[in-house]
This record gives sequence, structure tokens and C-alpha cells, in this order.
Amino acid sequence: MQRRNLAKWFWRVTLIASFIVLSQPLRALAAKADVATIPSDGSLSVTAAETEAPRSSDSSVGRVAPTDWLPQSLALGSWRLGPLKLQPTLNVQLDWFAEGNNGWGGHFAPPLQESRFFFEHSNKGGLNADLDLEHYGKLTGRVSAIFAMTGGGLNAAATNYGDIQARDHSIEEGYVEWRSGDLFSALGEDALKVIGGRYTYQIGDGFLFYNGVSGGGNRAAAWLAPHHAFDQSAILHFNAHGVTLEGFYLSPNDEPATHTELVGVDTELQLFARFKTGLTYANIFRSDTRERHGLNVMYWRGEGTPFRKLRDFYLASSVAVESNGNRVSNALGWYITPSYTFSQLPWQPTLYYRYASFSGGGDNGNRNFDPLFYGMSDWGTWYQGEILGNWIVSNSNLNSHQIRLNLSPNDTVNMNVIYYHFLLDSRMQNLVPIPVEPVTSKNLADEINVIVDFNITSWWTMAITFSVDIPGRAAQQIVGGRQTWIQSGMWSGWTF
Repeated sequence: MQRRNLAKWFWRVTLIASFIVLSQPLRALAAKADVATIPSDGSLSVTAAETEAPRSSDSSVGRVAPTDWLPQSLALGSWRLGPLKLQPTLNVQLDWFAEGNNGWGGHFAPPLQESRFFFEHSNKGGLNADLDLEHYGKLTGRVSAIFAMTGGGLNAAATNYGDIQARDHSIEEGYVEWRSGDLFSALGEDALKVIGGRYTYQIGDGFLFYNGVSGGGNRAAAWLAPHHAFDQSAILHFNAHGVTLEGFYLSPNDEPATHTELVGVDTELQLFARFKTGLTYANIFRSDTRERHGLNVMYWRGEGTPFRKLRDFYLASSVAVESNGNRVSNALGWYITPSYTFSQLPWQPTLYYRYASFSGGGDNGNRNFDPLFYGMSDWGTWYQGEILGNWIVSNSNLNSHQIRLNLSPNDTVNMNVIYYHFLLDSRMQNLVPIPVEPVTSKNLADEINVIVDFNITSWWTMAITFSVDIPGRAAQQIVGGRQTWIQSGMWSGWTF
């Protein structure tokens, strides 16, 4: 009881202080109605340089110069020892959530309805090393560790049930990378890379390969999800003349451990400077998970501006097919996303539509699509819905319609309004782990997310979210709840 009271007072003081501190820059933001420059694909990102933010991996929105009341940089500096350069890094994240009608007021085990308020925190400290080998390229490496915690109450997925003040500290990265530099000058700079160790391996927008950590509430901070690195990895990367070819070995850092190992090859090709395509094949040759052991995956993707005279129109699509004998029979996952940026209008609105489909059902569930190591490169990608996708479902036996409006009033503020309509692919649902009779409707839920990002400086980023999720007939039949799930949240990240 005493810990809970301390947590409540901590958050009250934190919120009051945050609003006081933010009042001045937000007034300044209102006066700066400069229009941001949006890339040709219409994408926008919310993450500061080197920030391990939970929703975006690289920054494509320009930043205004820090205001007078903030320092230019909070970098920790670096040290040189001859050809060796050492640079420490630190990333701090903090979030807070308030909820109502959790789990639509239905029956879950553990009981989601007990979640009201909770917060998460993570510290990621690391050390980068660069060794110049002159004509023989460059050798780089990184080690990092993360302390993460959840507190204040039961989180929205009840992953900290029985351990409300959940804490975890563990090694994150530990890898070495060699780049060829100009060693193969005919092929171009850094045409060859070799990477080995605990490394974050990602392909595309996170559809299948983005997060090498799963289970255990992502080591305490389930929404922040600060861990991404695979437990073991080996990557051979070749890039020359617009063609990228990679061979990879991966073993995920999952909990409980499934001893999963896979190998694969990935290739990407840039076409006509306006469109790029990629193809990946992977084989999971070892896993304690029955459906994964022996799984074959074929994954194609493409994106770009297909029409020369419509440069504001962007199209992205992916298709993945999985097979594993009688265990998995041609499970299919795919999506298509046309978008259009109204570049001549104030705030340069970008309108997206996406249809995504992940198969399910079949004989003994052999059509259930395995989403593998998916993650989120931007709001609205592969944790589908700030409520449903973050806390309840994965990308299996699920179809979704998404409409997203993105607005960029200036270089500092970015806004998203996202609507989802979720449908089960098969009435043999896998929403909850307990056996449930097949539902009579595939209508799962409707969700609206409103998200405002503040890229205040290169080292300080904030986001405010508000979401509602309305259960459909299928959700009502599965969990017995009919209430509208409401959630609000605040996130802040600092990079040193």
C-alpha cells in the first residue's frame, strides 16, 4: 500500500512538473506554423537520433533548432585512443497510462479488468567502439544493457500479474561489425559488412523481422518494449550498384526459451529510382515450438511511387507464405497500402488506407499465420491498434481495415488519427488461450487512435495518445464483455 501511494504521488508531481516545463515550448510551437518537408513516401517518424523509442526507428522529419531554454545537445562525449574511438550512450524512457473498461469488461485470465493506472520506465546504457583499419575498412562494436520496470498497478495485458512492481535488468546488445570501406572500391563504399553477436536485425517495416525479443512482458516494460536484439545473430551483407544481398542466422531472445534457430537470405533491388522491391526466404531448422520447427517462409515486399506524374501517390505491399507439412499449410499474410500526400496544402496531410490479412483456422489450426518477429517502425504499422494490437492480439487469424490521417503542422509537431475495423479470418478464434466454441460472427472490434508527437529537440521526444476500442459481436461472444475500452497515455524519451 505504501509503495502504491508513493507511486501515485510520484506521478502527480511528474505530470504537474511536465506541464509547467512544456507550457513555454508549446506556446512557441503554436507560433511556428512552418510546413514540414515530407518524403516522397509520405512517411513520418517520431524518434530522435539514436533514441530507442517504442514506435519509430529513424527520423525523417526535420527538427527546429532548440529554443533558448534548452541546451543544444546532451551528448556524453567521446574518447579517442589512437585509431580507437569510444562513445558512451544513454537512453531513458518513461510512460504512464490510465484506462477504463479494460478487456471490454469481459472475462480474461489474468483479470485485465483490474488494470486502471500503471507506468513503465527503462534505462538503456551502452558503449560504442570504432576502430579505423585504414585501407582495410572499419571495425565497430557495441555493448548495452537495459533496466526496465512496470509499476503503479496492473498493466493492460496483465503481464505483471502477481508482480505489480516488476523489474528486470539484462544485457541487450553485444556485437562486432566489420565494414569494408574502400577495400573493394569498384563495388562502392562499405560494399561488404559482416556482423556477429547480439544484434537487432530488421527487414522492411517490421512485417516479420523487427523485434528479436518476445515473451515475459518484454522483460517488464511491455509497451515500451526496449529490448529488440536477437540472442544470437550472424549477418553477411553485400550492397553494390542498387542491389542488396544478405545471408543471416538468427536465434531469438524469447522467454520462456524455445531454442529457436533459423537461417535465411534477403535481397533488395532499387528499380528506376522510384520503386524498390525485396524478397526473403527463411527456414526455422530448430524450435521447441511444434509449428515452427521446420517452418519455411517466403516473403515479398515492394514500395514506391509507381506513377511518374503522381509523385504524391505512394504504394506499399507485402506478401508472406508459410508452410511446414501438416503442421502449417500455406498460411498467408499480406497487406496493401496506397497513400497520398496533399503536398500543396497547409500541414501537408497524408491519407493512408491499408488492408491487412493474416490467415487462421484450418485443420487443428494449421492455417494460423505465424507473425514471427514483427515490430513497429511507425505508428499504425504492426502493433495494430494502441489497444488491441499492443495488449490483446498478434497478427494471426486477423484481418484489418485501416484509415490513417497524418498531419505535420511544423517540424516539431506531428499528429495521427487512425481508425481500424478488425475482423477474424476464421471463426475458430485464438484470441484467448482457453478453448472457446467457434463464434458466429467475425466482427471483432473497431478502434480509434489519436496520437500527437512532439519532437522538441534532437534529444527529447514526447507523445500523447488517446484510444477507444469498441467490441464487435465476436469479441462479445469470446470474452462476454460489451463495454468500450478507453485508454490514454503519455510517453517521453531522452537520448544522451
